Amino acid sequence: MRKLKGIIYVAVVAILAAFLGLNTVYAEETTSITTAAELKQAMLSGGAYKLDADITMASNYSTTAETSLDLNGHTLNAADKTLVPKAKFTVSDSQGSGKITGTAQFKIQVGSSATPGEFMLEGGLLEVPSQYGIQVISGSTFTMNGGKITGDNGFLVYNRGTFVMNGGEIISGATGNVPAVRNNGGASFEMNGGKIIATNTKGIGINFSFNTTTGEGSTGVINGGEVRAESNNSAAIVIYKNADLTVNGGTIVGENGGIVGNGTGPGYNTSSEGTGAKVTVTGGNISSTHGAALYVPQYEGVTTISGGTISAEEVAVEIRAGTLNISGGTLIATADSYSFNSNDNGSTTVGAAVAVAQHVTAQPITVSICGGVLRGAAPFSAINSEGNTAEDTAKVDINIQEPCGELRFESTGTQAVAVDDAFTGFIQGGLYTFSVEDYLAEGYGERKNGEMYEVSKYHTVTIATVENGVVTVSKLRALKGEAITIATEAEDGYELSDLTAARDASGEVQIANNSFAMPDGDVVITAVFASTAVAEPEPAPTPAQTGETKPEALKNDNVELPNTGDDIILYVLGFLVSTGGLLAVVPKPRKE
Repeated sequence: MRKLKGIIYVAVVAILAAFLGLNTVYAEETTSITTAAELKQAMLSGGAYKLDADITMASNYSTTAETSLDLNGHTLNAADKTLVPKAKFTVSDSQGSGKITGTAQFKIQVGSSATPGEFMLEGGLLEVPSQYGIQVISGSTFTMNGGKITGDNGFLVYNRGTFVMNGGEIISGATGNVPAVRNNGGASFEMNGGKIIATNTKGIGINFSFNTTTGEGSTGVINGGEVRAESNNSAAIVIYKNADLTVNGGTIVGENGGIVGNGTGPGYNTSSEGTGAKVTVTGGNISSTHGAALYVPQYEGVTTISGGTISAEEVAVEIRAGTLNISGGTLIATADSYSFNSNDNGSTTVGAAVAVAQHVTAQPITVSICGGVLRGAAPFSAINSEGNTAEDTAKVDINIQEPCGELRFESTGTQAVAVDDAFTGFIQGGLYTFSVEDYLAEGYGERKNGEMYEVSKYHTVTIATVENGVVTVSKLRALKGEAITIATEAEDGYELSDLTAARDASGEVQIANNSFAMPDGDVVITAVFASTAVAEPEPAPTPAQTGETKPEALKNDNVELPNTGDDIILYVLGFLVSTGGLLAVVPKPRKE
């Protein structure tokens, strides 16, 4: 009976699917594997499988059809062999205790030079006793959604193709500048979740390297997740020549650098290891316990910051060569005081949110800041810490521009900026805890705005041509927000009838009590003086001028018609008296 019901159910579902145009999906049957031979055949045939015993591989195993493998709590020992996915290969672990291990240089190699592959890790542990864990060949893809990769010798993921990390953990105990994840020249990395952690001295979470033959760099985008270096003198991320890294989110934490550049180009080392590297930060959190949270000595490199939080005890961002553009974000140095020292291979400054320190190689530096919040004992520093010549420091171009958004320099020390005499006239905007008058660009000034000093451009006040009077103003040049008082004096016989202030095509400026606040632009004042002479009243027009005539019946009589009942009575009495030869006074009729 139950079997019949099952048949009927399947038939009904099939009929409905056909009727509604739906695709029928059946759960794929999972096949049990207990031997190495069965596993090898399964990877060739494709399908869904699970381990029901621990297995040690006898040779390299490749997938040629889409295959999924549930470790099911068991161990797959590659020994000195390698798993080679040349078609989609998914590994999971339904029991939570399954793992893959082995002694070969690479336990898993995704794809080959002739055939690209795709490997997806959903769960389980990849244990890497010796150096190198997973190698992703160019053109192949490794996607990590879960599971864990661990080892003490680094290069747990050696990426030459595409690596997408959405979850899981990669934890390396390697020492000596060896990364947990290496992205070689031409490789692409995307991180949306999960963790990459370097736990040992001088360990690195991720490095973005380059092809030593072609110079081609690797690219990376971090949208989420966490990259961390937990031991002393360890950096979370290191960028090399022509690397291109974008941080949109996530957390990057280093003991000695959150994101660290390597090398400054010509004159420093023959390989120019840092030349042309690019870092873009739009969000996320980047921090470091020591040194700089973001250290960029890249010759011809470009660092762009528009968002996120970058913080460190010593210095948030230090540039030693290349270009730095800041339009947003929060940059913080938490040190109690400001200082700097000479250092030809590392950060130089303590207590600055942004430090400009030309390297001993004296390469050009361009810094442009129009937005963001900079906080530190000296929020901005530009020091010739290496004692470079005037000819060298002339290659340093600094511009703190008119704000493109919020622009604040909040000092926790005794100065808003710490700048050598070599750098002057570079501030054109922003709010500062302390005066920066000595560093203002030509045509700019500062004024107190609450607890801060606001820097802005001087604007002019122009008085239009005036007749019959004089107009004067308290200032002919003023900063935005400053009060301008207008005084007017009319000539004899004239008085002020109209007074306006207008900013170009932006409309009128409000004048109150002969004063206005200077807008962010030039102003033109216009005054009109009118005559005070009183005009003589014009004489009343005669009937002839107005065209008025008497009624037809009275044209021959010199008698005007009365206007009211009382006037009529008086008029009659007057008429009778006059006809009797008596003199009488007749009142003149009132006009309507």
